[in-house]
Amino acid sequence: MEFVTLATFSSSFEAAPYKVNLEHQGITCFLKDEHTMTMARVYEHAVGGIKLQVPREDFARAKEIMTEAGYVFENYFELPPFWKWFDGMSKNLPLIGSQTIAIRAIFFLIPIAAVVLFLIFKYQTTR
Repeated sequence: MEFVTLATFSSSFEAAPYKVNLEHQGITCFLKDEHTMTMARVYEHAVGGIKLQVPREDFARAKEIMTEAGYVFENYFELPPFWKWFDGMSKNLPLIGSQTIAIRAIFFLIPIAAVVLFLIFKYQTTR
């Protein structure tokens, strides 16, 4: 069974109610790095906090239960609208479609930058 991180907390006191609620709903879960954080809080940034982990197959249901319990998920990995469009448009291109979105953006920006530089140079020489 593969476990994934559902949420991250700074202390056991913050995480415990959510863990108990999930267990009450029948979802197996555990708090990764709980003991490390309890014994040595100076390692908080090194270990990334206390991670509430659930089985991958229960992730969606667990997220729904936590949302109903009042937990607010911050979606740090949500792409802005332009980048969502760019990702959808460029991921099916041959050769570069399998690359990360950052690499695909660079492949698009290099020709655009070359054209802009050419136009600037052309404008400067005609003055």
